[in-house]
Amino acid sequence: MFQVPDPEKFGVIELDNNENIIGIEEKPLKPKSNLIIPGMYFFDSNACEYAKTLKPSDRGELEITDLIQIYLSQNKLALQRLDETIIWHDTGNADALLEAAQKVKNYEMDNKIKMGSYEIASYEKGFIDKEGLLKIAQKFSKSDYGQYIKDVYLGEVN
Repeated sequence: MFQVPDPEKFGVIELDNNENIIGIEEKPLKPKSNLIIPGMYFFDSNACEYAKTLKPSDRGELEITDLIQIYLSQNKLALQRLDETIIWHDTGNADALLEAAQKVKNYEMDNKIKMGSYEIASYEKGFIDKEGLLKIAQKFSKSDYGQYIKDVYLGEVN
């Protein structure tokens, strides 16, 4: 979950005093909190079956919050408060997407790193070794990303 100044644009959650979710609404006119679900969901294998039971909302859409509501009603819903070091940016329209992309580009250039690299993260966490990382880099050898992975493998970056 994430705090925002304009929760009416998002899926809003309501918590009890123990930070358990007691309610969820999609784009409410009068939000009960400023806590939103920023769009990162992990569902179990039942999600597809539950989704088949959903009906379009007044907006004519199937709402992710309706699926989440099913889990809430079964007391099978957990949430994770995002650490303050996490940067989240709404990308719900073209201008917001462009702005987020520019922020990522600027951050990568300023810090000489690639954000969101599963390969590098897997290497840093010990899930793959240097040889495995080099094999991955070779798959991407004709791209800047492949070169970046090789640089990490050779110890020239970070």
